[in-house]
Amino acid sequence: MAITQEPIILRTLDFRGGAVDRSRPWTIPEQALAFIENLNISSPGAMFRRDGAQSIGGASGATNANLPYGLFRFFDRATFGTEVLYSVNGGKLFLWPGTFDVLEKACGASLTNALHMASRGIWTSALDTLYISNAQIHDSNVSLASRLLAINIDQNFSQTGSMAPLCTTWWQGRLWVGGNRLQGDNETLWWSSLNDGLLFSTTNTLRVEPGRGGRITALVPPRGESPQLLIFKEDIIALLTAFWGSSSALIPVAADALDAVRSSIRVVAENVGCVATRSVQYVPGAGGGDIFFLSKDGVRTISRATGDDTISGSGPPLSARIQEQIERINFSYAHKAAAGVWNNQYHLAVPMDGATENSHVLTYDLVSDAWFLNDWDAKDFALAQLNQDRVRLMFQNNVFTNDTARSGLVQGWHVFRGYEGEADPGNHPVRYSAETRAYDFGNILQRKKGSWFGILASSPGATAQVNIQYRLDNGLWADLGSLTFPQQSENLITLGVDPLPWGPEGVAIAGRKISLEDLSPFYTLQLRILQTGASDFGPIEFNGFAVAARPIAPEFDNTIT
Repeated sequence: MAITQEPIILRTLDFRGGAVDRSRPWTIPEQALAFIENLNISSPGAMFRRDGAQSIGGASGATNANLPYGLFRFFDRATFGTEVLYSVNGGKLFLWPGTFDVLEKACGASLTNALHMASRGIWTSALDTLYISNAQIHDSNVSLASRLLAINIDQNFSQTGSMAPLCTTWWQGRLWVGGNRLQGDNETLWWSSLNDGLLFSTTNTLRVEPGRGGRITALVPPRGESPQLLIFKEDIIALLTAFWGSSSALIPVAADALDAVRSSIRVVAENVGCVATRSVQYVPGAGGGDIFFLSKDGVRTISRATGDDTISGSGPPLSARIQEQIERINFSYAHKAAAGVWNNQYHLAVPMDGATENSHVLTYDLVSDAWFLNDWDAKDFALAQLNQDRVRLMFQNNVFTNDTARSGLVQGWHVFRGYEGEADPGNHPVRYSAETRAYDFGNILQRKKGSWFGILASSPGATAQVNIQYRLDNGLWADLGSLTFPQQSENLITLGVDPLPWGPEGVAIAGRKISLEDLSPFYTLQLRILQTGASDFGPIEFNGFAVAARPIAPEFDNTIT
Protein backbone atom coordinates (compact mmCIF):
# COMPACT_ATOMS: atom_id res chain seq x y z
CA MET A 1 0.00 0.00 0.00
CA ALA A 2 1.75 3.16 -1.23
CA ILE A 3 0.77 6.30 0.71
CA THR A 4 1.47 9.82 -0.54
CA GLN A 5 3.80 11.61 1.89
CA GLU A 6 2.11 15.02 1.94
CA PRO A 7 -1.44 14.98 3.31
CA ILE A 8 -4.32 16.80 1.66
CA ILE A 9 -5.82 19.34 4.07
CA LEU A 10 -9.46 20.44 3.79
CA ARG A 11 -10.80 23.38 5.82
CA THR A 12 -14.23 24.70 6.76
CA LEU A 13 -13.93 28.22 8.19
CA ASP A 14 -17.50 29.38 7.58
CA PHE A 15 -20.66 27.54 8.69
CA ARG A 16 -23.23 29.90 7.18
CA GLY A 17 -24.66 27.14 5.00
CA GLY A 18 -26.32 25.60 8.07
CA ALA A 19 -27.63 22.05 7.94
CA VAL A 20 -28.04 20.27 4.59
CA ASP A 21 -28.98 16.68 5.29
CA ARG A 22 -28.47 14.36 2.35
CA SER A 23 -28.17 10.62 2.04
CA ARG A 24 -24.90 11.23 0.16
CA PRO A 25 -23.07 13.54 2.59
CA TRP A 26 -20.01 13.96 0.32
CA THR A 27 -22.20 16.18 -1.91
CA ILE A 28 -22.91 18.71 0.87
CA PRO A 29 -21.53 22.22 0.11
CA GLU A 30 -18.30 23.31 1.79
CA GLN A 31 -19.95 25.85 4.12
CA ALA A 32 -22.68 23.47 5.26
CA LEU A 33 -22.92 20.63 7.75
CA ALA A 34 -24.92 17.41 7.62
CA PHE A 35 -26.59 18.01 11.00
CA ILE A 36 -26.70 20.82 13.59
CA GLU A 37 -28.44 20.65 16.98
CA ASN A 38 -28.39 23.31 19.70
CA LEU A 39 -25.76 25.34 17.85
CA ASN A 40 -26.56 28.71 16.32
CA ILE A 41 -24.66 30.42 13.49
CA SER A 42 -23.46 34.02 13.68
CA SER A 43 -23.55 36.36 10.69
CA PRO A 44 -19.74 36.07 10.18
CA GLY A 45 -20.18 32.29 9.98
CA ALA A 46 -19.02 31.05 13.40
CA MET A 47 -21.03 28.31 15.10
CA PHE A 48 -21.73 28.68 18.81
CA ARG A 49 -23.55 26.81 21.53
CA ARG A 50 -26.97 28.41 21.92
CA ASP A 51 -28.05 29.94 25.22
CA GLY A 52 -30.47 28.14 27.52
CA ALA A 53 -33.92 29.12 28.81
CA GLN A 54 -34.90 30.78 32.09
CA SER A 55 -38.25 30.30 33.81
CA ILE A 56 -40.26 33.46 34.52
CA GLY A 57 -42.80 31.61 36.67
CA GLY A 58 -44.34 28.23 37.38
CA ALA A 59 -47.53 26.72 38.80
CA SER A 60 -47.53 23.41 40.64
CA GLY A 61 -49.84 20.51 40.06
CA ALA A 62 -49.29 19.95 36.36
CA THR A 63 -49.67 16.45 34.96
CA ASN A 64 -49.15 14.84 31.58
CA ALA A 65 -52.90 14.99 31.05
CA ASN A 66 -52.91 18.79 31.57
CA LEU A 67 -50.19 20.21 29.37
CA PRO A 68 -49.90 23.94 28.67
CA TYR A 69 -51.65 24.82 25.42
CA GLY A 70 -51.47 28.47 24.41
CA LEU A 71 -49.38 31.55 25.24
CA PHE A 72 -50.50 35.09 24.31
CA ARG A 73 -49.01 38.57 24.63
CA PHE A 74 -51.36 41.27 25.94
CA PHE A 75 -51.62 44.37 28.16
CA ASP A 76 -53.26 44.53 31.57
CA ARG A 77 -54.61 47.88 32.80
CA ALA A 78 -56.65 46.59 35.73
CA THR A 79 -53.94 45.24 38.05
CA PHE A 80 -50.42 45.69 36.71
CA GLY A 81 -50.53 48.53 34.20
CA THR A 82 -47.96 46.67 32.11
CA GLU A 83 -47.60 44.09 29.39
CA VAL A 84 -48.47 40.55 30.51
CA LEU A 85 -48.85 37.06 29.12
CA TYR A 86 -52.01 34.98 29.21
CA SER A 87 -51.87 31.21 28.90
CA VAL A 88 -54.19 28.22 28.69
CA ASN A 89 -53.12 25.43 31.03
CA GLY A 90 -55.24 22.38 31.77
CA GLY A 91 -58.39 24.07 30.47
CA LYS A 92 -57.89 27.14 32.70
CA LEU A 93 -56.69 30.67 32.02
CA PHE A 94 -53.60 32.09 33.75
CA LEU A 95 -51.89 35.50 33.79
CA TRP A 96 -48.08 35.88 33.88
CA PRO A 97 -46.81 39.37 34.75
CA GLY A 98 -43.14 38.38 34.50
CA THR A 99 -42.47 38.66 38.24
CA PHE A 100 -42.45 34.89 38.97
CA ASP A 101 -46.15 35.14 39.85
CA VAL A 102 -48.72 32.92 38.12
CA LEU A 103 -52.32 34.04 38.60
CA GLU A 104 -55.32 31.91 37.73
CA LYS A 105 -58.12 34.03 36.27
CA ALA A 106 -61.54 32.88 37.47
CA CYS A 107 -63.33 34.14 34.38
CA GLY A 108 -65.98 31.42 34.27
CA ALA A 109 -64.78 30.35 30.85
CA SER A 110 -64.96 26.75 29.67
CA LEU A 111 -61.78 25.91 27.75
CA THR A 112 -60.66 22.51 26.55
CA ASN A 113 -57.34 20.76 27.09
CA ALA A 114 -56.04 21.44 23.58
CA LEU A 115 -53.89 24.00 21.78
CA HIS A 116 -55.36 27.51 21.68
CA MET A 117 -54.64 30.70 19.74
CA ALA A 118 -55.51 34.36 20.20
CA SER A 119 -56.27 37.32 17.94
CA ARG A 120 -56.02 40.88 19.17
CA GLY A 121 -58.83 43.34 18.34
CA ILE A 122 -61.39 45.51 20.13
CA TRP A 123 -64.65 44.89 21.95
CA THR A 124 -66.99 46.88 24.25
CA SER A 125 -66.12 50.59 24.62
CA ALA A 126 -63.52 50.05 21.88
CA LEU A 127 -61.10 48.57 24.42
CA ASP A 128 -58.13 46.48 23.34
CA THR A 129 -59.28 42.85 23.51
CA LEU A 130 -57.79 39.38 23.24
CA TYR A 131 -59.97 36.75 21.52
CA ILE A 132 -59.01 33.19 22.53
CA SER A 133 -60.14 30.04 20.73
CA ASN A 134 -58.92 26.55 19.83
CA ALA A 135 -56.15 26.33 17.27
CA GLN A 136 -55.96 22.57 16.99
CA ILE A 137 -57.36 21.04 13.82
CA HIS A 138 -58.23 17.58 15.09
CA ASP A 139 -57.63 15.24 18.01
CA SER A 140 -59.79 12.23 18.79
CA ASN A 141 -58.70 12.22 22.46
CA VAL A 142 -59.88 15.69 23.55
CA SER A 143 -62.73 18.09 22.90
CA LEU A 144 -61.84 20.99 20.61
CA ALA A 145 -65.04 22.97 21.13
CA SER A 146 -63.66 25.85 23.20
CA ARG A 147 -66.18 28.66 22.80
CA LEU A 148 -64.76 32.00 21.73
CA LEU A 149 -63.52 33.95 24.78
CA ALA A 150 -62.90 37.71 24.93
CA ILE A 151 -60.70 39.44 27.54
CA ASN A 152 -60.13 43.20 27.49
CA ILE A 153 -57.34 45.20 29.11
CA ASP A 154 -59.48 45.76 32.23
CA GLN A 155 -59.82 41.99 32.75
CA ASN A 156 -63.47 41.96 31.73
CA PHE A 157 -64.38 38.55 30.31
CA SER A 158 -67.14 37.29 28.07
CA GLN A 159 -67.66 34.05 26.17
CA THR A 160 -70.06 33.55 23.29
CA GLY A 161 -72.26 30.49 23.35
CA SER A 162 -72.62 30.23 19.59
CA MET A 163 -69.08 30.18 18.19
CA ALA A 164 -66.21 27.67 18.56
CA PRO A 165 -63.78 28.54 15.75
CA LEU A 166 -61.04 26.51 14.12
CA CYS A 167 -58.99 29.72 13.67
CA THR A 168 -59.37 33.51 13.87
CA THR A 169 -57.81 36.79 12.80
CA TRP A 170 -58.69 40.47 13.33
CA TRP A 171 -58.97 42.34 10.03
CA GLN A 172 -60.76 45.51 8.88
CA GLY A 173 -62.32 46.07 12.30
CA ARG A 174 -63.90 42.61 12.50
CA LEU A 175 -63.04 39.20 13.90
CA TRP A 176 -62.83 36.72 11.03
CA VAL A 177 -63.42 33.09 11.92
CA GLY A 178 -62.73 29.88 10.04
CA GLY A 179 -65.35 27.21 10.72
CA ASN A 180 -67.59 26.71 13.74
CA ARG A 181 -67.35 23.42 15.62
CA LEU A 182 -70.67 24.02 17.37
CA GLN A 183 -72.35 23.67 13.97
CA GLY A 184 -70.13 20.88 12.67
CA ASP A 185 -68.79 23.26 10.03
CA ASN A 186 -65.16 23.55 8.94
CA GLU A 187 -65.32 25.21 5.51
CA THR A 188 -67.27 28.43 6.19
CA LEU A 189 -65.73 31.86 6.71
CA TRP A 190 -67.55 34.00 9.29
CA TRP A 191 -67.03 37.68 10.10
CA SER A 192 -68.31 39.57 13.12
CA SER A 193 -70.07 42.91 13.39
CA LEU A 194 -67.83 45.93 13.09
CA ASN A 195 -65.73 46.49 16.25
CA ASP A 196 -67.39 43.62 18.15
CA GLY A 197 -65.71 40.23 17.81
CA LEU A 198 -68.40 38.39 19.78
CA LEU A 199 -71.39 39.34 17.65
CA PHE A 200 -71.97 37.09 14.62
CA SER A 201 -74.79 36.60 12.13
CA THR A 202 -75.49 33.74 9.73
CA THR A 203 -75.79 36.35 6.97
CA ASN A 204 -72.13 37.27 7.41
CA THR A 205 -70.77 33.99 6.10
CA LEU A 206 -69.12 32.62 2.99
CA ARG A 207 -68.32 29.00 2.12
CA VAL A 208 -64.74 28.66 0.88
CA GLU A 209 -64.27 26.14 -1.94
CA PRO A 210 -66.73 23.65 -0.41
CA GLY A 211 -65.74 20.04 -0.87
CA ARG A 212 -62.13 20.93 -1.75
CA GLY A 213 -59.00 21.14 0.34
CA GLY A 214 -60.30 19.97 3.72
CA ARG A 215 -60.79 22.20 6.75
CA ILE A 216 -59.94 25.89 7.08
CA THR A 217 -56.76 25.97 9.17
CA ALA A 218 -55.56 29.61 9.21
CA LEU A 219 -56.54 33.16 8.22
CA VAL A 220 -53.86 35.76 7.46
CA PRO A 221 -54.22 39.29 6.02
CA PRO A 222 -51.15 39.78 3.76
CA ARG A 223 -49.56 43.14 3.12
CA GLY A 224 -50.58 44.70 -0.18
CA GLU A 225 -52.33 47.58 -1.92
CA SER A 226 -55.86 46.15 -1.65
CA PRO A 227 -57.66 44.54 1.32
CA GLN A 228 -57.13 40.80 0.99
CA LEU A 229 -57.34 37.80 3.29
CA LEU A 230 -55.42 34.55 2.81
CA ILE A 231 -57.56 31.53 3.67
CA PHE A 232 -55.51 28.40 4.33
CA LYS A 233 -57.14 25.00 4.11
CA GLU A 234 -55.37 21.68 4.60
CA ASP A 235 -54.73 21.20 0.86
CA ILE A 236 -55.44 24.50 -0.88
CA ILE A 237 -54.85 28.21 -0.29
CA ALA A 238 -57.46 30.79 -1.33
CA LEU A 239 -57.41 34.58 -1.41
CA LEU A 240 -60.41 36.80 -0.57
CA THR A 241 -60.51 40.34 -1.96
CA ALA A 242 -63.17 42.30 -0.06
CA PHE A 243 -65.34 45.25 -1.10
CA TRP A 244 -68.10 46.63 1.14
CA GLY A 245 -71.58 48.09 0.66
CA SER A 246 -73.35 49.35 -2.43
CA SER A 247 -70.47 51.73 -3.15
CA SER A 248 -67.90 48.89 -3.13
CA ALA A 249 -65.84 50.70 -0.50
CA LEU A 250 -62.49 49.34 0.62
CA ILE A 251 -63.08 50.46 4.22
CA PRO A 252 -66.34 49.17 5.75
CA VAL A 253 -68.79 50.99 8.00
CA ALA A 254 -71.15 49.35 10.48
CA ALA A 255 -74.10 48.94 8.12
CA ASP A 256 -72.10 47.62 5.21
CA ALA A 257 -72.48 44.10 3.91
CA LEU A 258 -69.89 42.37 1.77
CA ASP A 259 -70.31 43.36 -1.88
CA ALA A 260 -70.97 39.95 -3.46
CA VAL A 261 -70.49 41.36 -6.98
CA ARG A 262 -67.04 42.89 -6.71
CA SER A 263 -65.61 40.75 -3.89
CA SER A 264 -63.93 37.57 -5.03
CA ILE A 265 -62.24 34.39 -3.87
CA ARG A 266 -59.58 32.75 -6.00
CA VAL A 267 -57.45 29.70 -5.34
CA VAL A 268 -53.74 30.59 -5.38
CA ALA A 269 -52.30 27.14 -4.53
CA GLU A 270 -53.53 23.63 -5.26
CA ASN A 271 -52.40 20.53 -3.34
CA VAL A 272 -50.59 22.82 -0.90
CA GLY A 273 -52.08 23.95 2.37
CA CYS A 274 -51.41 24.49 6.06
CA VAL A 275 -51.54 21.58 8.52
CA ALA A 276 -50.94 23.61 11.71
CA THR A 277 -52.76 26.83 12.58
CA ARG A 278 -50.04 28.11 14.93
CA SER A 279 -47.27 27.50 12.37
CA VAL A 280 -48.32 30.49 10.25
CA GLN A 281 -46.13 33.52 10.87
CA TYR A 282 -45.39 36.80 9.15
CA VAL A 283 -41.60 36.91 8.72
CA PRO A 284 -40.47 40.42 7.75
CA GLY A 285 -37.53 40.61 5.37
CA ALA A 286 -37.67 37.00 4.19
CA GLY A 287 -36.48 36.79 0.61
CA GLY A 288 -38.56 33.93 -0.78
CA GLY A 289 -41.87 35.02 0.77
CA ASP A 290 -42.80 36.69 4.05
CA ILE A 291 -45.56 34.34 5.27
CA PHE A 292 -44.24 30.99 6.54
CA PHE A 293 -46.35 27.91 7.31
CA LEU A 294 -46.07 24.16 7.82
CA SER A 295 -47.50 22.14 4.94
CA LYS A 296 -47.72 18.37 4.57
CA ASP A 297 -44.29 18.33 2.85
CA GLY A 298 -42.37 20.86 4.94
CA VAL A 299 -42.11 24.58 5.63
CA ARG A 300 -43.37 26.70 2.74
CA THR A 301 -43.83 30.40 2.06
CA ILE A 302 -46.36 32.52 0.20
CA SER A 303 -44.69 33.87 -2.93
CA ARG A 304 -45.44 37.15 -4.68
CA ALA A 305 -45.20 38.37 -8.25
CA THR A 306 -42.23 40.63 -8.91
CA GLY A 307 -43.01 44.32 -8.96
CA ASP A 308 -46.55 44.62 -7.60
CA ASP A 309 -46.59 42.24 -4.59
CA THR A 310 -49.47 40.23 -6.07
CA ILE A 311 -49.99 36.94 -4.24
CA SER A 312 -48.94 34.27 -6.72
CA GLY A 313 -49.12 31.07 -4.69
CA SER A 314 -46.56 28.98 -2.82
CA GLY A 315 -43.02 28.23 -3.90
CA PRO A 316 -41.05 25.03 -3.28
CA PRO A 317 -40.56 24.01 0.37
CA LEU A 318 -38.08 26.31 2.09
CA SER A 319 -37.12 23.30 4.21
CA ALA A 320 -36.15 21.04 1.26
CA ARG A 321 -32.49 21.08 2.30
CA ILE A 322 -33.39 19.48 5.66
CA GLN A 323 -35.91 16.99 4.30
CA GLU A 324 -34.56 14.21 6.52
CA GLN A 325 -35.57 16.29 9.55
CA ILE A 326 -38.97 17.06 8.02
CA GLU A 327 -39.54 13.32 7.59
CA ARG A 328 -38.94 12.86 11.32
CA ILE A 329 -42.09 14.91 12.04
CA ASN A 330 -45.05 12.89 13.25
CA PHE A 331 -47.60 14.40 10.87
CA SER A 332 -50.44 12.61 12.67
CA TYR A 333 -49.88 15.20 15.43
CA ALA A 334 -48.32 18.03 13.39
CA HIS A 335 -51.50 20.08 13.92
CA LYS A 336 -50.01 20.90 17.36
CA ALA A 337 -46.98 22.61 15.79
CA ALA A 338 -46.41 26.21 16.91
CA ALA A 339 -44.10 28.93 15.64
CA GLY A 340 -42.54 32.21 16.75
CA VAL A 341 -40.34 34.76 14.97
CA TRP A 342 -37.59 36.46 16.94
CA ASN A 343 -34.10 37.80 16.27
CA ASN A 344 -34.43 37.21 12.51
CA GLN A 345 -35.24 33.55 13.10
CA TYR A 346 -38.37 31.48 12.45
CA HIS A 347 -38.77 28.90 15.22
CA LEU A 348 -41.14 25.99 14.55
CA ALA A 349 -41.87 23.52 17.37
CA VAL A 350 -42.93 20.11 16.01
CA PRO A 351 -43.45 16.53 17.27
CA MET A 352 -40.60 14.30 16.03
CA ASP A 353 -39.67 10.61 16.10
CA GLY A 354 -43.14 9.38 16.98
CA ALA A 355 -43.83 11.99 19.66
CA THR A 356 -47.44 13.12 20.10
CA GLU A 357 -46.40 16.51 21.54
CA ASN A 358 -43.88 19.02 20.26
CA SER A 359 -40.40 17.66 20.97
CA HIS A 360 -37.98 19.74 18.85
CA VAL A 361 -37.71 23.16 17.24
CA LEU A 362 -36.71 23.67 13.61
CA THR A 363 -35.02 27.07 13.30
CA TYR A 364 -34.50 29.03 10.10
CA ASP A 365 -32.07 31.97 10.25
CA LEU A 366 -32.96 34.71 7.77
CA VAL A 367 -29.56 36.39 7.88
CA SER A 368 -27.49 33.30 7.10
CA ASP A 369 -30.24 31.48 5.16
CA ALA A 370 -29.52 28.44 7.33
CA TRP A 371 -31.50 25.74 9.15
CA PHE A 372 -30.59 24.08 12.44
CA LEU A 373 -32.33 22.02 15.13
CA ASN A 374 -33.11 22.82 18.75
CA ASP A 375 -34.36 20.31 21.34
CA TRP A 376 -36.73 22.61 23.24
CA ASP A 377 -40.09 20.82 23.58
CA ALA A 378 -42.08 24.06 23.41
CA LYS A 379 -45.86 23.83 23.41
CA ASP A 380 -46.35 27.41 22.18
CA PHE A 381 -44.36 30.60 21.55
CA ALA A 382 -45.03 34.28 22.22
CA LEU A 383 -43.00 37.46 21.96
CA ALA A 384 -43.08 39.70 25.03
CA GLN A 385 -41.02 42.35 26.76
CA LEU A 386 -42.57 42.19 30.25
CA ASN A 387 -39.97 43.54 32.68
CA GLN A 388 -37.02 43.24 30.27
CA ASP A 389 -35.36 45.97 28.22
CA ARG A 390 -36.48 44.48 24.90
CA VAL A 391 -38.87 41.95 23.40
CA ARG A 392 -37.83 38.35 23.95
CA LEU A 393 -38.93 34.92 22.73
CA MET A 394 -41.04 33.12 25.33
CA PHE A 395 -42.29 29.54 25.31
CA GLN A 396 -44.30 27.31 27.62
CA ASN A 397 -43.90 23.75 28.78
CA ASN A 398 -44.10 21.45 31.78
CA VAL A 399 -41.01 20.82 33.89
CA PHE A 400 -41.07 17.81 36.20
CA THR A 401 -37.90 18.66 38.11
CA ASN A 402 -37.04 21.75 40.12
CA ASP A 403 -36.07 24.64 37.94
CA THR A 404 -32.76 26.52 38.06
CA ALA A 405 -31.45 27.95 41.31
CA ARG A 406 -32.06 31.43 39.97
CA SER A 407 -35.84 31.04 40.05
CA GLY A 408 -36.15 28.32 42.68
CA LEU A 409 -39.57 27.29 41.41
CA VAL A 410 -41.55 24.15 42.06
CA GLN A 411 -42.55 21.48 39.59
CA GLY A 412 -45.33 22.26 37.15
CA TRP A 413 -46.34 24.56 34.33
CA HIS A 414 -43.71 27.07 33.33
CA VAL A 415 -43.16 29.91 30.92
CA PHE A 416 -39.54 30.27 29.80
CA ARG A 417 -37.60 33.17 28.40
CA GLY A 418 -35.63 31.66 25.55
CA TYR A 419 -31.95 32.29 24.85
CA GLU A 420 -31.07 33.29 28.39
CA GLY A 421 -28.52 31.73 30.74
CA GLU A 422 -26.52 28.56 30.24
CA ALA A 423 -29.05 25.93 31.39
CA ASP A 424 -32.07 24.47 29.65
CA PRO A 425 -35.39 23.69 31.44
CA GLY A 426 -34.81 21.29 34.31
CA ASN A 427 -31.31 22.79 34.85
CA HIS A 428 -29.80 20.62 32.10
CA PRO A 429 -26.81 21.72 30.03
CA VAL A 430 -27.40 22.63 26.41
CA ARG A 431 -26.23 19.44 24.68
CA TYR A 432 -25.03 20.24 21.19
CA SER A 433 -24.14 18.06 18.23
CA ALA A 434 -22.92 18.72 14.68
CA GLU A 435 -21.89 16.45 11.81
CA THR A 436 -19.54 17.51 9.06
CA ARG A 437 -19.99 16.74 5.41
CA ALA A 438 -18.27 13.53 4.26
CA TYR A 439 -14.76 14.46 3.13
CA ASP A 440 -13.59 12.68 -0.03
CA PHE A 441 -10.40 14.76 -0.46
CA GLY A 442 -11.09 15.44 -4.12
CA ASN A 443 -11.41 11.85 -5.32
CA ILE A 444 -14.14 9.62 -3.94
CA LEU A 445 -12.80 6.64 -5.93
CA GLN A 446 -9.40 6.70 -4.21
CA ARG A 447 -8.79 5.36 -0.74
CA LYS A 448 -7.09 7.54 1.91
CA LYS A 449 -5.25 7.15 5.19
CA GLY A 450 -6.29 9.58 7.91
CA SER A 451 -3.80 12.03 9.44
CA TRP A 452 -5.57 14.39 11.85
CA PHE A 453 -8.77 16.36 12.57
CA GLY A 454 -8.48 19.88 13.98
CA ILE A 455 -10.94 22.28 15.62
CA LEU A 456 -10.50 26.04 15.98
CA ALA A 457 -12.63 27.19 18.93
CA SER A 458 -12.88 29.54 21.90
CA SER A 459 -14.36 28.88 25.34
CA PRO A 460 -14.79 32.17 27.22
CA GLY A 461 -16.67 30.89 30.27
CA ALA A 462 -15.04 27.64 31.36
CA THR A 463 -12.85 24.81 30.16
CA ALA A 464 -14.83 22.85 27.55
CA GLN A 465 -14.47 19.25 26.46
CA VAL A 466 -15.59 18.39 22.93
CA ASN A 467 -16.27 14.74 22.22
CA ILE A 468 -15.58 13.50 18.71
CA GLN A 469 -16.96 10.57 16.72
CA TYR A 470 -16.28 9.42 13.17
CA ARG A 471 -17.65 7.18 10.48
CA LEU A 472 -16.04 5.79 7.36
CA ASP A 473 -17.74 5.36 3.99
CA ASN A 474 -21.20 6.18 5.36
CA GLY A 475 -20.97 3.33 7.88
CA LEU A 476 -21.63 3.29 11.62
CA TRP A 477 -20.51 6.02 14.01
CA ALA A 478 -17.67 5.20 16.45
CA ASP A 479 -15.94 7.14 19.24
CA LEU A 480 -12.67 8.82 18.34
CA GLY A 481 -11.78 10.71 21.52
CA SER A 482 -12.09 14.25 22.85
CA LEU A 483 -10.40 17.64 22.72
CA THR A 484 -10.20 20.10 25.59
CA PHE A 485 -10.37 23.86 25.10
CA PRO A 486 -9.13 25.99 28.01
CA GLN A 487 -11.06 28.85 29.49
CA GLN A 488 -10.14 32.13 27.86
CA SER A 489 -8.10 33.35 30.84
CA GLU A 490 -6.09 30.09 30.81
CA ASN A 491 -5.15 30.39 27.16
CA LEU A 492 -1.94 32.32 27.92
CA ILE A 493 1.14 32.90 25.85
CA THR A 494 4.08 30.80 27.09
CA LEU A 495 7.77 31.45 26.64
CA GLY A 496 9.88 28.51 27.74
CA VAL A 497 8.06 26.89 30.62
CA ASP A 498 6.42 29.94 32.22
CA PRO A 499 3.34 31.73 30.84
CA LEU A 500 3.49 35.50 30.47
CA PRO A 501 1.52 37.43 33.12
CA TRP A 502 -0.99 38.59 30.51
CA GLY A 503 -3.04 36.99 27.77
CA PRO A 504 -4.33 38.11 24.42
CA GLU A 505 -7.08 40.73 24.35
CA GLY A 506 -10.61 39.44 23.61
CA VAL A 507 -11.71 35.85 23.37
CA ALA A 508 -8.69 33.66 22.75
CA ILE A 509 -9.10 31.15 19.95
CA ALA A 510 -7.36 27.82 20.45
CA GLY A 511 -6.55 25.16 17.89
CA ARG A 512 -6.59 21.51 18.89
CA LYS A 513 -5.93 18.35 16.84
CA ILE A 514 -6.77 14.69 17.27
CA SER A 515 -5.01 11.90 15.40
CA LEU A 516 -6.70 9.86 12.66
CA GLU A 517 -3.69 7.61 12.09
CA ASP A 518 -5.33 4.55 13.65
CA LEU A 519 -8.36 4.60 11.38
CA SER A 520 -8.75 2.05 8.62
CA PRO A 521 -8.31 3.29 5.04
CA PHE A 522 -11.44 4.93 3.68
CA TYR A 523 -13.05 6.57 0.67
CA THR A 524 -15.00 9.16 2.70
CA LEU A 525 -14.62 10.38 6.27
CA GLN A 526 -17.30 12.12 8.32
CA LEU A 527 -16.86 13.59 11.82
CA ARG A 528 -19.27 14.51 14.60
CA ILE A 529 -18.69 16.90 17.51
CA LEU A 530 -20.93 16.66 20.58
CA GLN A 531 -21.26 17.53 24.23
CA THR A 532 -22.29 14.83 26.70
CA GLY A 533 -21.08 16.08 30.09
CA ALA A 534 -23.76 16.63 32.75
CA SER A 535 -21.83 19.54 34.30
CA ASP A 536 -20.62 21.30 31.14
CA PHE A 537 -22.63 24.54 30.96
CA GLY A 538 -20.14 27.00 29.50
CA PRO A 539 -20.39 28.69 26.11
CA ILE A 540 -18.16 27.58 23.25
CA GLU A 541 -17.73 28.97 19.74
CA PHE A 542 -16.45 26.95 16.79
CA ASN A 543 -14.57 29.01 14.23
CA GLY A 544 -13.40 26.28 11.89
CA PHE A 545 -12.65 22.64 11.19
CA ALA A 546 -9.72 21.13 9.32
CA VAL A 547 -9.06 17.53 8.37
CA ALA A 548 -6.02 15.92 6.77
CA ALA A 549 -5.52 12.59 5.00
CA ARG A 550 -3.01 11.02 2.63
CA PRO A 551 -4.23 9.42 -0.62
CA ILE A 552 -3.26 5.80 -1.14
CA ALA A 553 -1.75 5.19 -4.54
CA PRO A 554 -3.89 2.72 -6.51
CA GLU A 555 -2.47 -0.75 -7.04
CA PHE A 556 -3.16 -2.29 -10.43
CA ASP A 557 -3.49 -6.01 -11.08
CA ASN A 558 -1.62 -6.52 -14.37
CA THR A 559 -2.85 -10.11 -14.64
CA ILE A 560 -6.36 -8.92 -15.52
CA THR A 561 -7.00 -9.18 -19.28
